[in-house]
Amino acid sequence: MEDKKEQSAVLWNRFLMLTQEMQKFIGQDDVDMFLSLLEQRITLQKEIEKLGTTGFEKSEAGQVIGKKIMILCTDIQCRSQIWLNRAKGQERKVNAYGSLGYGNNHAGYNFNVYK
Repeated sequence: MEDKKEQSAVLWNRFLMLTQEMQKFIGQDDVDMFLSLLEQRITLQKEIEKLGTTGFEKSEAGQVIGKKIMILCTDIQCRSQIWLNRAKGQERKVNAYGSLGYGNNHAGYNFNVYK
C-alpha cells in the first residue's frame, strides 16, 4: 500500500508539472505545444485513475498539490477562453473582408473591379 501511495505522489507531481507547463504555453499563445501537453496530461490522468485511491489524495501534501492544480486549471480555463474569443474575432474580420471582395468570396467578386 505504501508503494502505491509513493507512486501516486509521483504521478500527481507530474500532473502538477504538466499543468504548470500548460499554463505557460497558453500564456505564450503556443497552442500546438499546449495541446501536446494536454494529451500527455490526459494519459497521466488515466494512469492515476487506474491506480485508484491510495490515501495520498487525502494527505497534507496531496491536498496542497490538489489546490495548486485547481488554481492553475481555473487560470488555464480563463486564458483559453480569452484565446478562443480572440480567434473568433479574427475569423469575423476575415469573413468581413471576404464579403468585400478580398479572397475567394463569390458574393464580393461582383464588386471587385480589378479582377
